[in-house]
Amino acid sequence: MSFSFITSGVIAISIVFIICIIAFVKMRDISLPMKFNMVTNHIKNGNYRSAVKLCKDIIAKDPKNPQYYLVKGEMFLKQAKFAEAISICEKAIGIDPNSFDAQYYTGFAYIKKAEGMDNA
Repeated sequence: MSFSFITSGVIAISIVFIICIIAFVKMRDISLPMKFNMVTNHIKNGNYRSAVKLCKDIIAKDPKNPQYYLVKGEMFLKQAKFAEAISICEKAIGIDPNSFDAQYYTGFAYIKKAEGMDNA
């Protein structure tokens, strides 16, 4: 009788332990809005490498949010990477064709890219 009591106690402790590990892993994952704020801070500080890495992670977790693409496109514009800006902003347009910001950034990138071709 005592053996089954010990066995069931060990099983209960094991289950609680597993639940605690799962909760810890979930808490460790930073929320998307927090990561998005980190991206905008990295961009403001000119730390584009970290911003790109976080953008990729955010977009992978929520690929239907055009705002994430727009921030990445704006970052490419600031770096004068106009082809990349066009590509990413067009993805935002694909998600939300009525987005004024996506249309604006895409058009701006096309203009800047064309200006660069004239100067070449």
